[in-house]
Amino acid sequence: MPEKEQPFNDPPAQISIPLIKGKDTYIEKEAYVSKEDEDLAKEHTWHINSNGYAMYQRRIEGKIHTTFLHRKIAQRILERPLTKDDFIKPRNGNKLDSTRDNLEIITKSELSRRNHTNRRQQFLQNPQQHIQNLLRRRQS
Repeated sequence: MPEKEQPFNDPPAQISIPLIKGKDTYIEKEAYVSKEDEDLAKEHTWHINSNGYAMYQRRIEGKIHTTFLHRKIAQRILERPLTKDDFIKPRNGNKLDSTRDNLEIITKSELSRRNHTNRRQQFLQNPQQHIQNLLRRRQS
């Protein structure tokens, strides 16, 4: 009887990076990067910030510099430094998923246009709720 062929297992398309909260407390959250960005996982100790993004900090000439994982990968995709008008959005809404397919690089004006469109759609769907939300935001 011929030997059955074993299925070929591709290496994982994404790499997981364990995250630290505070100085050295590992938490049960991971960030994800594409295989081609695997070196970033080993290069730094990644933390999670209060907004839910993966980042690392380093001190240069007495000043603390913060680098966000999703922005670092976006720079690699674009092959240029990011500007203040470049915004990176996760397509699936997961801030810790920095795989290349999940990152959408948009301009400040595009982000503003989308936010305006979203607010308009929310208003048209439920005007009373939209107005209550606006009032709550102004009070806080």
